[in-house]
Amino acid sequence: MGKQRGGNVLLGLGISITLFYLVFYALILWGLIRWYTSTVDVTSKAIAVLFMFLTCGAMYFSIFKDED
Repeated sequence: MGKQRGGNVLLGLGISITLFYLVFYALILWGLIRWYTSTVDVTSKAIAVLFMFLTCGAMYFSIFKDED
């Protein structure tokens, strides 16, 4: 019984960490999109797009990585 309760606490902690990551990465992506739309320089746009892809990749691995 005690183990089950601990598992539920860990599950709740995992959900809150996932929500934190989602908000964190959403703010980064929002900043990058604002930078992309505000700049005219092609190089800056390319860097912004590159960082968007890196942020999405980091978000995927931090949220959906194997728990093994």
